[in-house]
Amino acid sequence: MTEANNHISELAAFNLAAISAALVLLGPGALSLDARLFGRREIIIPEGRVDLVDDSREDPTLH
Repeated sequence: MTEANNHISELAAFNLAAISAALVLLGPGALSLDARLFGRREIIIPEGRVDLVDDSREDPTLH
């Protein structure tokens, strides 16, 4: 019976290690696999309000 319990605990430890490795490699941090493959991205949020242009009001003769 103890041999079966050892097998289950080894399997649980392997699953925990696999899930932990997946979280580390696929996470959004600087050490993630995505950051290593594709480089770090910087999102620049403009300050203030941005006015959107309404294209539906354009003069159709200009096209």
